[in-house]
Amino acid sequence: MPLPTSTLGARNLRSIRPGTLADGETVQRLLAQVLLGEPTLSGRVLLADEATWGHAGHEHLGYLVRRFPSGLHGARIVTVAALLAPAPDGRPVITSLADEFFGGDVLALFDAYLALLFRLHVTLWLRYGIALESHQQNTSLVLEPGQPIRLLYKDNDGARIDPARLGHVPPVVDERMIVSDPREVSDVFTTITVHLGAGRSRSVSPSRGWLRLTSCSHSSADV
Repeated sequence: MPLPTSTLGARNLRSIRPGTLADGETVQRLLAQVLLGEPTLSGRVLLADEATWGHAGHEHLGYLVRRFPSGLHGARIVTVAALLAPAPDGRPVITSLADEFFGGDVLALFDAYLALLFRLHVTLWLRYGIALESHQQNTSLVLEPGQPIRLLYKDNDGARIDPARLGHVPPVVDERMIVSDPREVSDVFTTITVHLGAGRSRSVSPSRGWLRLTSCSHSSADV
């Protein structure tokens, strides 16, 4: 539900502008189609169902019922934004998750996350001309014992799409999402995926069990 308040600055109201809900559903369906053609990503990348919504034409009169995929009752779902937050034992959340799912190896967890993150977003960028607003709040890790790490995405109304690369123009309300300059897609990839999704998931104090991101061992040549 929309809220008449600001949480990330005076101009960032928690309202729902007309059109954003329809665009979120459109991009969700587009991503679902893309994933069907990417066997290395299908099953590893999950999408929240954002097809149930309503709006009365005012930013404070709307709603969205967001549903996670089925079969996740036994999984641990953690937003990327929470990875460096303190857990109840005082350590970062990512350290507790590494203990539970990666034998205590924080770097192995982080490497698995980065490998899947970049495989997805480089594929979307270079093959389909799509860049998602996939910052830390919209991206979640899905962890289960004995299963490879998965990523769960929500809130995709802020994507940038190059129809020349995609092959068609999706029916979006916000025309700013459709771009003619491919640099606009690469800018969103760099700013959101690299800077926020990967770069902001680091710390400056490895001695405390936190991470320092120095390099990524996975190349886009694998895509």
